[in-house]
Amino acid sequence: MLNKRCTKILFNLFEYDKVVKIEELANTFNVSNRTIRYDLDKIDYFLKVNNLSKIIRKPNSGILYKSSTSDKNKIYKIFNNLDFQEYILCQKERVVIILYELLNSKSNINYEILINKLKISKSTLVSDMKLVRQWLEKYNIKIINGKRNGIIFRGEEIEIRKATVDLLINYKNKYNIIETINHIYEKENNVIYNDLHCLNFNNEKIKFVQHIIKKLENKLNFVLSDPDFDKLTINTL
Repeated sequence: MLNKRCTKILFNLFEYDKVVKIEELANTFNVSNRTIRYDLDKIDYFLKVNNLSKIIRKPNSGILYKSSTSDKNKIYKIFNNLDFQEYILCQKERVVIILYELLNSKSNINYEILINKLKISKSTLVSDMKLVRQWLEKYNIKIINGKRNGIIFRGEEIEIRKATVDLLINYKNKYNIIETINHIYEKENNVIYNDLHCLNFNNEKIKFVQHIIKKLENKLNFVLSDPDFDKLTINTL
């Protein structure tokens, strides 16, 4: 099985979706080029055993990992079913958390804070921020990167509130914070779950509120739609 560094290298590779130099990975993980090459051999063996596509090595250029959505899902399933000390957040989950951090922060957020909180490299965060920007553009919210001041966003207050609500309860929106937190919690990842203290939702409290709402539905003999159920949960919290 892959060790923690090899696992992180693999997840970085298939989320980059571009050629990455050995030197870049060596710098990211603070090891030698030779160590990275050994790690890549281990990763290739892991991929082969699990009938997954191998890493593409481009001479004088770098390495690339091209995988289908089904392959990515298979990899996530393999790792999420294991008893790891740390749960590995997928890109969708990371984007949800970054969005929530930004929309609910009262001050600018430093890159290093997100890197440490999400347990990822700077290059992975840069990749995630592209999706964050795309999502916020729908609400005319712009991200400004300040070297000293960290990540700053600008937008109308009403649009920021709308984006926050959509993030929390909109079923048409692929980023849903409650769904994400529940998923993390179900993996019993106490390390990273506790790290996300900025998320003002307590999973036990969420489940308690949802239980009460379901009891009311039974008592009053009516059923809320999924969006209305979530909306009532959020408002109660």
